[in-house]
Amino acid sequence: RKAYEDGLAIAQELRARDPNNTDWLRDLSVSYDRLGDVSVKEGNLPAARKAYEDGLAIAQELRARDPNNMTWAQDVAISYAKLAMVVEQTNDRAAACAFWREAAAILAALSAAAPTHAALRAQAEDSARQVQRLCGAAE
Repeated sequence: RKAYEDGLAIAQELRARDPNNTDWLRDLSVSYDRLGDVSVKEGNLPAARKAYEDGLAIAQELRARDPNNMTWAQDVAISYAKLAMVVEQTNDRAAACAFWREAAAILAALSAAAPTHAALRAQAEDSARQVQRLCGAAE
């Protein structure tokens, strides 16, 4: 955990130095996601949710700067998926459903834009299955 917290601190310092540096912003978003992953493994779901939400906010900021950047769009979708998995563990099916819907919509669009990208197609299919499982057969 300490290594991820140290990495997060460095990423936060770099962002403060140059808030417009998109590489550093993405590094900060990824740092939050990694801290969230560690928190999940430790069983600290509230900390994981907070870390994923913080990472999502930065990923959304990056995506807003360049909506055509597929990597940044995929980062947003992955953040939504991680949030969905965390809130489902807290038995908040409605929130999990909403987060999976967001992830599925983004991944479906990315997969349609890059039909030969097998990993994106697999992520889109998996997120669609999660939406159906959590949100009901009407999806």
